[in-house]
Amino acid sequence: MPKGYKLHPGDPVQSLDGIRPLTTRERSMVQTFPEDFNFSGTKTNVEQMIGNAVPVNLGTFIANALNAYANA
Repeated sequence: MPKGYKLHPGDPVQSLDGIRPLTTRERSMVQTFPEDFNFSGTKTNVEQMIGNAVPVNLGTFIANALNAYANA
């Protein structure tokens, strides 16, 4: 959780104890990068790449839909 985060009524926990930030690998998996995908660059650059990415599975879905439309 960000430093100074204050809990809100809709939060699923009552305390920040035991809450940890996601690892870089976990963040990449949320964006549906393959588990064996290798990123290169500094930690900051990799975090920015992951955060700015269109989820891989979403990109695949859109590309397949466009391909199906174009070939219909």
